[in-house]
Amino acid sequence: MKVFKDLTSFESIYKSYYKQLCGLAFNIIGDQSASEDVVQNLFIKIWNKRDMIVVSDINAYVKKSTINASLNYLKSSKSRTIVSLASLTDHSDNVTEKKVKLNELQQRIDLAIKRLPPKCQLIFNLSRFEHMSGSEIAKHLGVSKKTVDNQIGIALKKLREELKPYLIIEGIILAILWILYLLLS
Repeated sequence: MKVFKDLTSFESIYKSYYKQLCGLAFNIIGDQSASEDVVQNLFIKIWNKRDMIVVSDINAYVKKSTINASLNYLKSSKSRTIVSLASLTDHSDNVTEKKVKLNELQQRIDLAIKRLPPKCQLIFNLSRFEHMSGSEIAKHLGVSKKTVDNQIGIALKKLREELKPYLIIEGIILAILWILYLLLS
């Protein structure tokens, strides 16, 4: 069914979902202004394509579109800032509890990175913390881009294996790995 058939229905959907979608985008991007831009651009795109959009569940459609637009923003901006783990943890109102969980998870991530083989750790750190591209790392270390890609793949696999028990409990393993993959590729 066409849900964006006229300006009135579009405005109603915009007003109903805008704040919620900005919050969703913020959880992925970690930047309020960028999140608002992503959601506004999404609504502009929806309005421009309103005659072609047919959906049965508007709630699912706008949420999935926001997630995709946010991930595309991260990838296209070449931003290598990993999403704040605080935004991905449970939505408990207890701030102290969130900080403790975040601290514990951060320590486990740091330990998992330190346990990587030396070459893997170096390449992962250059990519993650020094914000170097695969080509820049290859040139800097005098290795091929393929070697860099392989080492990052190994690092992600080892981190996934080592952090799996903790991240599944927190319910964020897929989100972190997906974002890492997008940011490191």
